[in-house]
Amino acid sequence: MQAATASGITSRRELANFMAQVGHESHGLTKLEEGFRYTKGISQIPVKSAMREGAPALESARLEALRGRPEALADLMYGGRMGNDEPGDGYKYRGRGYMQLTGKDNYRSAGEALGLDLVHHPDLASKPENAARIATWYWQNNVPQNAREDVTKATRAVNGGTNGLADRETRNERWLQTLTPELMEQLAAGRIGRAVEPNTPAKPAPTHATPNAAADGVLKSGEKGAAIEAMQKSLQALGYTDGKDRALNPDGNFGASTKEALQAFQRAHGLKDDGVAGPKTLDALKKSEQTPLLSNPAHPDHAMFKQAVGGLEKLGPNAGFKRSTTSR
Repeated sequence: MQAATASGITSRRELANFMAQVGHESHGLTKLEEGFRYTKGISQIPVKSAMREGAPALESARLEALRGRPEALADLMYGGRMGNDEPGDGYKYRGRGYMQLTGKDNYRSAGEALGLDLVHHPDLASKPENAARIATWYWQNNVPQNAREDVTKATRAVNGGTNGLADRETRNERWLQTLTPELMEQLAAGRIGRAVEPNTPAKPAPTHATPNAAADGVLKSGEKGAAIEAMQKSLQALGYTDGKDRALNPDGNFGASTKEALQAFQRAHGLKDDGVAGPKTLDALKKSEQTPLLSNPAHPDHAMFKQAVGGLEKLGPNAGFKRSTTSR
């Protein structure tokens, strides 16, 4: 939100609309990469071009995506358009970031404007420090001025249709109530996001891991121990969930949920999504923790995030907000 204000989004109604749009697109600023997990059938898939080869082909691709192989589905959804002119471009330039930047043309335009080589390194778009810049750039360059305070018009500009409009409208109303004059004044003065205490350094995982966990420098399904728990906590802190969008339970057991969350992380960072945490994956996890999500106290805008969440909590369940108190 501080980045949005700094970029020129200073109207309360526009900021509420912007936060509602990015909140919907990124599942509350926690999902920085498109998941392709449509569990209820092809009717869930919101892209018309996905039907170009017929329902049987789309259903086959959907099932493959649920098995951890989303490339065919991404190609049906995005291949041959938005600048995706090479085999594999549909998946390579899938939705990433808070605004779910999609398509090679958009990656190229955003990269040129922001000094990022997104065409050759598209995974950069899913890094939190870049995602905020890309979201504000996209808003200013793709949402018409007369749509910036109108949820329906902004949704069409962001999404190409009205998918998820009800959720976007609900989020907009919450933000309008949260963005008090006092909070807007603090944002305008740049006082939010400055005085955040750094995280207490996490304790390193024990080096005496049991033989069935990390003895070979690799963490994989079926293993247990402190190293597994440390990895689960890292994935949890970064906002990665299992295949059903459920939060991880850091219990030290490498089960199916942990593997699904790890595969999502690997895909987001251009790694082989085999669900095995080898040296490259573990190193990427370590580096990613240095750029946490808004919900992490280490993020420079966490104070703003905490204040906003507090405002939403005061609205109570009647406003459609309820803090999750359980994890699976």
